[in-house]
Formats: sequence, structure tokens, C-alpha cells
Amino acid sequence: MSSQIEVWYFIKDNILYRHTELDGYQAMRHGSRPHNEALMSVEEAKVKMPRQLKLALEEEYEFKKD
Repeated sequence: MSSQIEVWYFIKDNILYRHTELDGYQAMRHGSRPHNEALMSVEEAKVKMPRQLKLALEEEYEFKKD
């Protein structure tokens, strides 16, 4: 069974955000319901959430590359 919630991280104005939205069957039933949550500054994330920060930076690099 696949996940019903899609999650990714991004950086805006030097703040790390988590973006979530419904996916698959849940999205068909309820709509995607996107939600952005500010987590912490990039400086804080370097210590507290390095994995998520890395994902956000990789996403940003891929977006700019295209």
C-alpha cells in the first residue's frame, strides 16, 4: 500500500518549510489539501534537521537546473 500523504521540504526567505498534501485515493475523495508549515531557520536546521535541510537543498537545485 502506498502513502496517502506526499511530503517535501523547501526553503523560502531563509526558513525551512514542510509541504504536505493528500495523494492517491485520499486526494480523489477530499482534494489535495496542500499545507505549508514553517519549521525553523536554515541555521537552526543545520543542527536540528540536517536530513530535511539536505532534501530541501536538493529539491531547490533540481528546480533551478530545469
